[in-house]
Amino acid sequence: SWGGLCSSLGTLTEKSAEQAAARGNTPDSAKDAKAAAAKKVSQYLAQAMGCYLEAVQIEATEKARIHLPKCLWMLTKDISSTPGLLCQTLESRGSKLPSWVWLPWIPQLLTGLCRAEGRSIKTLLSGVVKAYPQAVYYSLRAFYLERRDVERAKGGSSSQHMPSVAYAEEMMSTLRRSHASLWSSLEAILEELIVKFRPSYEEELLATISALLERAESHAEKQSMPHRAKLEDEDAMVASWSKTLSRIAAKFFRATDSTAPASRRDERVKKTTEFKRKYKEDFENDFKVNPSDSKESPGAGDSKPKFKLAEYITRLQKWKTKLEAQVACTPEILPLIESSHSLAMFSSEPPDLWPGPC
Repeated sequence: SWGGLCSSLGTLTEKSAEQAAARGNTPDSAKDAKAAAAKKVSQYLAQAMGCYLEAVQIEATEKARIHLPKCLWMLTKDISSTPGLLCQTLESRGSKLPSWVWLPWIPQLLTGLCRAEGRSIKTLLSGVVKAYPQAVYYSLRAFYLERRDVERAKGGSSSQHMPSVAYAEEMMSTLRRSHASLWSSLEAILEELIVKFRPSYEEELLATISALLERAESHAEKQSMPHRAKLEDEDAMVASWSKTLSRIAAKFFRATDSTAPASRRDERVKKTTEFKRKYKEDFENDFKVNPSDSKESPGAGDSKPKFKLAEYITRLQKWKTKLEAQVACTPEILPLIESSHSLAMFSSEPPDLWPGPC
């Protein structure tokens, strides 16, 4: 095909440029030759991309759609950090395709929002959001929250978002406005998945205790014979683990969050109160910790450990056994209507698939 020929010519041009650079030309001439080759490659690939997308537009068969991920890969060959010829080709021709052809490639499209082709990718995703909001909602929401956290970690301004965050936020707003009822239903389902299908507090604490016990037992195996340096190392390790246990106490036995929605807060308060009643006092007494100890204070790193390694392991094993017994009592099967009313309301009818998925 013409698209395949143009793609092959682009590959040959790129290899020829690499071979020419390896022959040892002067730095200036090598740089100019590389720039000229990159421009030529992008032109060839733009022709190939145009052919592939035109084929999908004429007839969206599986044979034609198989080249779509290659079109997304071609964007990495654009010659500038700003949208170039390849991005323009994708934006102008890709937006004319039926939105459903992009559904299998939503993860790749979301990743593209972080790169130079973000604006072009946003055009394609906006069409998917309007036509198939349920297919893109969870992935888009997760991407937006992740990128927003990255932005905050870098100290970004709340008034000036990173491009990927701005694109994702705009599409989330579009989805909320154009599909308000669906948005509300999806948020309700997500809320129940977060609250009612998360591991219990006992399971989370058991996983943490098991990890600490494994580290302690591994360290104990290395203490094969008494030695001053080893004993000092043991004291340092136990002191470090004691501080870790203080942070665990602060995490699991902290005050209840009062900012959550009423229904979610009531559920959380009930579970947290019961968990604290059963374990808080015993945990703090056994490990001699207090949630307030998790805050670093001057000289905290020099404090002596409150017990030896062997006693530390014994207490961890005791708590592991206690929590395993509690987790084992969890029912293996529960009626869905009791766990999630929103999910139980779904019918057993076949899903509404987009045209040509199979």
